[in-house]
Amino acid sequence: MADSSRAGETAGWGPATGPLFDAWMRASRAWMEATGRCGARMIAFVGERLEADLEHGKRLAECRDLAALGAAQGEWLRRAVEDYRRAIEQLSAEMAAGLEALREETRTAAAAAAAPAETAETRARERRAA
Repeated sequence: MADSSRAGETAGWGPATGPLFDAWMRASRAWMEATGRCGARMIAFVGERLEADLEHGKRLAECRDLAALGAAQGEWLRRAVEDYRRAIEQLSAEMAAGLEALREETRTAAAAAAAPAETAETRARERRAA
């Protein structure tokens, strides 16, 4: 049996043929790639924050008075808020790009689905006119 998991290699499986299925496979691939990029970005962010938290713990251990402790806590909080803001912006941009790719594939699929119907209607009109 042929591998039917890739677009264009589905000739032996009736429902998985044609431009709609191929477009659906491309859209699925685009979405999964975007999801993978988001996941990788999130994993990297968690690693960065763990490193920052470890650094913060070391700084706290070096504090000799309350003023130094307050300054260290304030710096850690400022950096954490900035890191989370940046990560949210990057993830939002990544997700928006993934959704735009999905939207474009959907447009392509709709155009591919409409094209054969328009062609068939045009041929039928031409036959009636002849």
